[in-house]
Amino acid sequence: KILLWRHCQSIFIRLLDQFIVYSTTNKAIKGRSDEEAGGDGKWAVQLEGLHDVWQLTKQINNLGRHFVGDGNESDALHPEWEEKLTQIFASHLRGVHVEAMNTMGAILAHET
Repeated sequence: KILLWRHCQSIFIRLLDQFIVYSTTNKAIKGRSDEEAGGDGKWAVQLEGLHDVWQLTKQINNLGRHFVGDGNESDALHPEWEEKLTQIFASHLRGVHVEAMNTMGAILAHET
């Protein structure tokens, strides 16, 4: 069971690697300005998506521990898995931050 779970973890890590490559390539093709110039609410959708990714990660991790029969109740992830998630979150949150600041600037510009 442990070997099967480790294999599953390695597949998730490769999946995250491929997502990082895809999103980096996609940003390079579109350009940062297109990504950050989205409409109102785009940043909220991105945050919601990141939350969903985190919730699914926790569920998969819990199912894996249950499958293996690990009595440990900690939510610790495989270090490489956690590193990949950190890269994804940092990349997306940077754009979300820029959009939120632009939205706040536009709102404040209309106030007197």
